[in-house]
Amino acid sequence: MTDASSGSRLERATPPEPTAASGQFRIAAEAAGEAIIITTPNLEQPGPIIVYVNPAFTRMTGYTREEAVGRSPRFLQGPGTDRATLDRLHVELASGGPFHGETLNYRKDGSHYLISWLITPMHDAAGQISHWIAIQRDITDLRRKEERLREVAAHRTLLLSELQHRVRHTLAAVRTMARRTGDTSLTAEDYAAHLEGRLNALTRVLTMITRDPSAGISLEHLVAEELLANVAHEGEQASISGPDVLLQPGAAETFGLALHELATNAIKYGALSAPGGRVAVRWWIESADTDAPPHLVFDWVETGNQRPVPAPRPRGFGMSLLEDQLPHELEAETRLAFTPQGFSCRITLPLTRRLVRLADDIKVEPPEEH
Repeated sequence: MTDASSGSRLERATPPEPTAASGQFRIAAEAAGEAIIITTPNLEQPGPIIVYVNPAFTRMTGYTREEAVGRSPRFLQGPGTDRATLDRLHVELASGGPFHGETLNYRKDGSHYLISWLITPMHDAAGQISHWIAIQRDITDLRRKEERLREVAAHRTLLLSELQHRVRHTLAAVRTMARRTGDTSLTAEDYAAHLEGRLNALTRVLTMITRDPSAGISLEHLVAEELLANVAHEGEQASISGPDVLLQPGAAETFGLALHELATNAIKYGALSAPGGRVAVRWWIESADTDAPPHLVFDWVETGNQRPVPAPRPRGFGMSLLEDQLPHELEAETRLAFTPQGFSCRITLPLTRRLVRLADDIKVEPPEEH
């Protein structure tokens, strides 16, 4: 026969089994769940030679007892077998000691499996090594489960780190919100009403985030939720259109607060304060004029207001959020227009992975003429 590791042709030998491989030992070995191999003591090629394998060996490797006996265990090795482990095996067995290790072996059908195996010497009456006995266990599934557990643990650590970051970010947003709301409120009642509305808006965004933090926050849902919270129903007083854009959690928090300020302003002073007023919300992906990445253009346009909307004086929390916080946190460009026809706001965001996730089929439009 041909040995798989050496390529040399060997006469199939059938060395005698050790005395221990008979009687009570054989009964125990045949019933064992672990693969058991007994070989001759010679370590140099073509040895050692297998003299006994139990049924568990056949179940693990696919080789019958007749196919294994008389061959070197090296025929189970292949390209994925760790040579350093085999070198250590040779050194430890040559010193007469036991060996324990792990490596890849190959089944009869060519598939590989990871084994953990313990090899110990069997001694004769004179104290000389007469055979080696190897107990082998297929640990492929065990190592896969351990790898999955490590991945789960790493994922949990990442989620915990992200949660801690989100909590710090949210607390900072609440502190800023409370301080700036106090700076622009004339009475305690006014302060309480404004702060409650802004906290509710932040809560709505956080609720969306906690449903699936890794999925991203739908811009369409973000807009719809804010309009509904301010009693503006799509199709009656508002229209929403745009491609499927998912905001990253941090960007969604800031953008959600900006939407709240736009909606609140429309209810109090703008189009939604008039029976015939309407709000049109539209966004699209636009290519850049240069080598810069494309960007998201978001338009909030109010029409049908019965009176012109003046620019607020002094600048309140909403104006500061739109004109200062959005550029600072989201690298956004914001343009506000207060005209006799109504109020409008255009926000332009760079399409970076830090801010936005996109569906694969998003259409990128050329830049608009300004």
